Amino acid sequence: MFEAIISQLKKSEKSNSEVFCTQLSLPFEEASISVDPVGPIEFPVTSKMAKSLIVEAELARYGVRDQTLLDRKIRDTWEIPKTRIHTNKKWDNRLIEALRKIQVNLNLPEDGFLTADLHNLLIYMPGQFFKSHQDSEKADGMIATLVILLPSEFTGGELVIDQHGDRRIFDFSSAATKGLVFTAFYSDCYHEVKEVKSGYRIALTYNLFFKSNLRPIVLKRNSELEMAVQNYFSKPLEKNQHHEVVRPQWLVYLLDHEYTRNSLDWHNLRGLDRDRVSELLACADQLGLTAHLTLADVHETWSTEGDNDWGGRDRRRWRDDDDDDEESSSDNYQLTELIQDEIMLRHWISRSDRKFADWDKYVPHEMVCWTKAVDQFRPFKSDYEGYMGNYGNTLDRWYHRAAIVLWKSETDLINIFICDKSEALRFISEDLKKNLPQGREALRQVLPYWPKQIYRFLDPVIVLNFASLVQDIELASEIVKTVGMGTLKAKNLSSLVRLIELYGEDWLILILNYWRENRENDDRDSILNELPTLVDSFTDKYKKVSHWLLQDQLSLLVYKDSIDERSGRREARKKLVERLKVVETLLKVSQFAGELALHDKVVHHVLNHRNLYNEIELVGLFLKLDESNYTTVLLQLGVRLQKQVSAPRQEGDWSIRDDIPDNCSDCQYLKNFLVSVSTQKLVWPLAKDRRSHIHQMIDAMDIPVTHETLHQGSPHKLVLTKTTELFKKDKERAKSIETCLSKLRSRELVQVGSS
Repeated sequence: MFEAIISQLKKSEKSNSEVFCTQLSLPFEEASISVDPVGPIEFPVTSKMAKSLIVEAELARYGVRDQTLLDRKIRDTWEIPKTRIHTNKKWDNRLIEALRKIQVNLNLPEDGFLTADLHNLLIYMPGQFFKSHQDSEKADGMIATLVILLPSEFTGGELVIDQHGDRRIFDFSSAATKGLVFTAFYSDCYHEVKEVKSGYRIALTYNLFFKSNLRPIVLKRNSELEMAVQNYFSKPLEKNQHHEVVRPQWLVYLLDHEYTRNSLDWHNLRGLDRDRVSELLACADQLGLTAHLTLADVHETWSTEGDNDWGGRDRRRWRDDDDDDEESSSDNYQLTELIQDEIMLRHWISRSDRKFADWDKYVPHEMVCWTKAVDQFRPFKSDYEGYMGNYGNTLDRWYHRAAIVLWKSETDLINIFICDKSEALRFISEDLKKNLPQGREALRQVLPYWPKQIYRFLDPVIVLNFASLVQDIELASEIVKTVGMGTLKAKNLSSLVRLIELYGEDWLILILNYWRENRENDDRDSILNELPTLVDSFTDKYKKVSHWLLQDQLSLLVYKDSIDERSGRREARKKLVERLKVVETLLKVSQFAGELALHDKVVHHVLNHRNLYNEIELVGLFLKLDESNYTTVLLQLGVRLQKQVSAPRQEGDWSIRDDIPDNCSDCQYLKNFLVSVSTQKLVWPLAKDRRSHIHQMIDAMDIPVTHETLHQGSPHKLVLTKTTELFKKDKERAKSIETCLSKLRSRELVQVGSS
């Protein structure tokens, strides 16, 4: 698919080999520096002067994430800060001269200019070094690092620069006293200073910044590349397993260099990235494509074998003042299989330099190509997870890349919608206000990509207000269906009323039915807390909607109660407070709305589900609401409670008369044991699955019986033992019934002649 594109992009390597570092020498005559409080430094630097500098220096630190650490096993060198370093005019002129040459050598555009900001002075004495690391961008726009080696006699101290496996080694010892040696390299390069063997290695370090004149990138046409890109965009659009179009085709090319959010810019591209982007932008102009620059975060998960062997090139490395995690340094570790990898595109920049910080999109691998594979990069973070089920030990790695993204300009609106739905709706809204048919056509373009759960991406009120602009009942229905039941909030009332006025009350009922039928797609909170406000707002003018809301909540209550009833007494008891809240709200709101038939259905429901709603709790609820409205109901509950009054359990009476909902033969045997007055313990030979069934039944019904398995014989024996908890429960239940009856008697809600 990408072979022709990659082949053409790789031609840049043959005509212009990758430049990521450069070195040059300049004479030091009349150029000088001074250091407080040592004074002027004469060249070449003598051992005596080097020792004087060390006396005034401090051990250099290095950065890991948000910490600055001192560890001489990683970085062992002396440092003097820039505030104590001074240069003369001749030195500054030498620096300017060097920067002009470095700009050309690093393949930076001629229409900009390179500047340098002094960072520090470093002194390496024998035995000192700095392990492989990557410099952080110490300020916005930093593009490279410059090291100026001062003339002195030393051996060792080689500077090793590594750009994705391409290593350059600079040995300064042979030219150490002949002049100023300037070495510059891009800031995404890993580099290290080897151990100094003898003498003193002294260097100034600078942060380099490239200031572009912001002229358009010079485009380089490549007709063969244009043909390859055109063929790529001519293939059918990507479809999912249901043969639906997922998104228009993108071409995502991963660049060779690493960039951060602050350094990514069309005008500051590095090395071959500039040439390849230039060719791709030329393609975009010829073929009618839209282009964006973006950061690409690559995440890989690998299965591993061995004891923490992180492999040769993945041994521990550090980033200077950056936010990476070190990898383990153990040597008994192997990657075996790539389990998963994904690419997230972030921090998009348009060709007009507009930035889209919120466009975070995963991109399918079928749309991604590169000329430098990810395994040539070093991960900025690794995380060893240990044993992970079927995959054994796993290792996660994260890489930072940059990318250029191309798509057909005719699909701009669709792709904006995919990346930023709010922005796309803003564009379509403007069209709808200016030219209604044109706005509707724009909406039809994005509808195939409209999520079935739009509320996960947008505040539903945005969609509701947008639907009122459409003024088309079919289009409005398609988009409003995707906001779901959670849209029924008091804050959205005005928008809902506006839609009813436009499309009718019956239209909204159809939408509400759709939301309820597809409620599994909407995992937001229940509308119960919003019910009083909603019904109050709809009752007078839109009674159909008000009735639907109440009937819906009653149906939901009945449905959930049927589930709780099957789950057993213990689980049902846990949800009793929640159920009573629903019942109370429904009774209050239905009575207020004049929905008396529905109100009576709620009462009938709770009275006829005694396993879920016990009489004591219901008495408390109806007294709390308004006993004058529920006299008949309270009298009925009083009769039930009177029937439950019985003589205290006699000592030695171990009978338990709980209802067992299952009528299988084992449950019948369990019932016989439970109702037995004299039998407290039962030893019951049962196979494993039958024992499990009895365990579950006892636990679900919260019966005061312990159950243990005696692992003797075949089958094993289930040992059931009634506990003294049943006596305690009887006493507590009797006390609660009497308290409840006393309340009813005081209100004359117990029938005359009752005990």
